[in-house]
Amino acid sequence: MWKIFAVLTCGLTAAAFIWFALIVSGQAPGEVNVIDLISLVLSVPASIGVVCYAFDKELLPPAFWPPFAKVLTFWTALYLVGTAWMMLSLGIANSAWSELAAMAALYAAALALAYYGWLGVWRYAARVKRHPSSS
Repeated sequence: MWKIFAVLTCGLTAAAFIWFALIVSGQAPGEVNVIDLISLVLSVPASIGVVCYAFDKELLPPAFWPPFAKVLTFWTALYLVGTAWMMLSLGIANSAWSELAAMAALYAAALALAYYGWLGVWRYAARVKRHPSSS
């Protein structure tokens, strides 16, 4: 399961960078804010961590992972709470039930992806912290 998730995570990260490039070049609608940029930057080492955990590899120094796991924990929690707050404050007042169900499904999918991404990085950080030379 983790190997499939690692490939999915890398694909989503690549798609996010492509979408970012399209927005910046003006070929796609949308705008990019600071929160999106921070998420984009953090997605690269997070993807690497999930791949390292899934395939039992070591791509960055072991000392990098425990602090990064803490940063990722904070960022993931902040991002999910902010997204939930935005959806609740903007979405409920003007939305039909079908739109609310779609937003809830998208949020549940985002929550699952964020949780498994965080869990892979957290487990990998714990592994390299216990056994820095064996990973």
